Amino acid sequence: MDHEVNSYVIVIDTQPRVVFLDKQKATDYADKYKGTVEVVKLRIGG
Repeated sequence: MDHEVNSYVIVIDTQPRVVFLDKQKATDYADKYKGTVEVVKLRIGG
């Protein structure tokens, strides 16, 4: 069975830089480095 989770990609100067699975960590990192957070759904096969 497939399982979907959200991942949070930090985009800085239009370049994807870092991926987090934790929304709070992603938000903190984006604030620190003046980036934006893009939500990407990951599908994990099980």
